[in-house]
Amino acid sequence: MKPFLWFISRSGFPILVLMKLGKLSFLRYLFLFSLIAPTSYLFPQEDPHDRPKRLEILIPESVKDGPWSDDPNEFKDIDLLGDFSEGNSKQALERTEGYFSAALDGFKKVSDSIKSKREKEEGKVLDSERFPWQRKTRLENAERLWNRELTRARLDSVKNLSLAMKNLDKIANPNIRKSESFLELQAGIYREFIKHQYALKNFNQSAEFLEKYISLDPKFNDEAEPHRILSHCYERLYLSAKKSGHPEGMEYYKDRRKKHGILYAEKAYGRNSYEFKKVLELFARD
Repeated sequence: MKPFLWFISRSGFPILVLMKLGKLSFLRYLFLFSLIAPTSYLFPQEDPHDRPKRLEILIPESVKDGPWSDDPNEFKDIDLLGDFSEGNSKQALERTEGYFSAALDGFKKVSDSIKSKREKEEGKVLDSERFPWQRKTRLENAERLWNRELTRARLDSVKNLSLAMKNLDKIANPNIRKSESFLELQAGIYREFIKHQYALKNFNQSAEFLEKYISLDPKFNDEAEPHRILSHCYERLYLSAKKSGHPEGMEYYKDRRKKHGILYAEKAYGRNSYEFKKVLELFARD
């Protein structure tokens, strides 16, 4: 009797079952399989199921680089006055730049010091640490000390940035206030203030100044990062309102969270991207 073939399918994948096999060679079996198997099985393509599906991945809580990262920036002196020499505005501007410089340089100094300490501590090999948990405990204790040190540095920076903003408001010269350099200085102060407040978990103030930041100029509203942080701030404020039993606050923060989460996805990924459509889908389920 001649051999015959029977084809079945499991989850869309064709399976070749050889019944009553005779002298049909292996190469002929392989040839027949290649005729019936879809191209996607022979040449695997990207699986859409491997793409991110959760909001916490699509809208991350932090970034590694750029002006919105937690890496401390260095102060760059701005020649803002130019030909404007009005006394009060000049003094206010000088004080603003002084406080801004102190905020940036002070935090960078502490951050760099902690980074150096961490590298040295991690590089230590102590004879007294006979078990892995002893090394782990030592590093965890050191990390707690460094976190307290970093928190103090953030609070000092917030104080200096607040004074910088106070003096910035005293600049009355309209020619200075309309300049691009003044706008960049104001945005830079706001940005650093927001980053520290967000790291300190002061979400109300973070959200307040983020709203101010994006209203300074349309180009700042076009940035993706402020909307990302705003979405996370409103998420925390929503959870706080929910815990304290304030339904009106819950609805307000929930709507703001959704608005800025969608704006972030649009600006970061593009309206035609998978990520943007997935964010819309996830918010629609919420």
